[in-house]
Amino acid sequence: MKKVKAVIEKAQDGFYSIYIDDNSLEYGVTGVGETIDEAKNDFAVSYAEMKQLHEKNGWPFTAIEYSYSSSL
Repeated sequence: MKKVKAVIEKAQDGFYSIYIDDNSLEYGVTGVGETIDEAKNDFAVSYAEMKQLHEKNGWPFTAIEYSYSSSL
């Protein structure tokens, strides 16, 4: 399992976004929400769906352990 940072940012429109700070993975995952908790939940759901999609299609999938990082 690879350890990566999930970066939390706040956009000018007030929404929060989370993305993986690692370009070496064969996939990307993001999360968006009106609150940090909503964005974290969306990120977790997106990760689970990406894992299912890769397993269903027989594509490579590097499992990650993510920790949140923010400058907020």
